[in-house]
Amino acid sequence: MNRSPLTSFAASIATVSCVCVGCSAPLRASVAEQTLVRSGEYTVVADIDVPPVDSINGCGSQALAAVIAFFDPASESKTVYQSFPNREKASASYVLLLLARKNGFRAKISAGTWEGIADSIESGLPSLVMFNRAPKVWLPFEVKKEPMAYHWSVVSGMSNDGKKILLAAPHNRHHVLERQVFEERWSVSANCLITILPAGELHSAVH
Repeated sequence: MNRSPLTSFAASIATVSCVCVGCSAPLRASVAEQTLVRSGEYTVVADIDVPPVDSINGCGSQALAAVIAFFDPASESKTVYQSFPNREKASASYVLLLLARKNGFRAKISAGTWEGIADSIESGLPSLVMFNRAPKVWLPFEVKKEPMAYHWSVVSGMSNDGKKILLAAPHNRHHVLERQVFEERWSVSANCLITILPAGELHSAVH
């Protein structure tokens, strides 16, 4: 697609501005699962297959499909994702809750805690969390409102010192976030957490 000189100029200005003032996006890079495991510094919920999505708004269906496939190794996360209606649209928490139950799983929404997530990871259980993934831009002047981009992701591990959290990424990789960064971004959703377990299974992770 050809861009007009004006469009190209505007894009260049936006890029230069971002570089000059500084910006940070929490999911801009990921680390291979085996690298994290070999380091011995993390407890990792391994083999979470995160499927590709049809649109940027499909993160809720993507995260849920990854967890369902994790509990049912006979299924492929991509196939599970493709079976979801409206998968390309943004998902409210109750929609994911009902979709999980429709697929035969126990699911509960709660205001999560760092300690609760740590307990789930220690038990080898992934969870769904909603947080703000928008890049944070440092400007030389005060802004009234931070940019917001609500995003669903799968919690897939934590550092042994409790200072970092892992979020599952495609191709057996994980995003690594500092605890302070994650908790700040998670708080905008009132610490929204969805715990999912196979039907009939009881576990302390479901409160």
